[in-house]
Amino acid sequence: MFPVALLFFVVLNQIYAPFSLLPGGLEPDIALLTAMYAGSIYAPGRAAALGFAAGLLQETLAGGLLGVEALSKGLTGLIWTRLWQQAIGDSPWLQVPLLIALTVFDGAIFYGTSMLFTAHAASWDAFLYMLWRQLLANLLLGPLLLILFAAIHRRLKRTKRSSRRRHEPAVTF
Repeated sequence: MFPVALLFFVVLNQIYAPFSLLPGGLEPDIALLTAMYAGSIYAPGRAAALGFAAGLLQETLAGGLLGVEALSKGLTGLIWTRLWQQAIGDSPWLQVPLLIALTVFDGAIFYGTSMLFTAHAASWDAFLYMLWRQLLANLLLGPLLLILFAAIHRRLKRTKRSSRRRHEPAVTF
């Protein structure tokens, strides 16, 4: 149920773009944050699959080159899981430098693959400007969205556990 909720956020962000109304037009990469959060709670294969699905949804709805975002988000989910398990704990302060590193990693994979597979790729200067804006948006809004994802995950996990409990019948014979 929770992976569906994460993918719903990706679709909602691509269709309605609620973050485009923010000052400065800073929009966090919801698919990247979905891959990162999936990497913190799921096994590497499942996190990579969820990141791949989020990237595929993002580029399908945006009309981009199919496969580039899916590859970068899938690798991000896979790498985030490995880094989370080895180096990062539950401290949000340790997640910020990794959020920076994975945003740059995702941007570099996207730029490199778009240079390989498209004839009209962006210039290096345009890439650095877009990466800077994405990094700023992810740093300002990313931790808040990760906290929101965690709250929704806890809420869904709690209702799932409580629905499985079996109650004793009220009338005993």
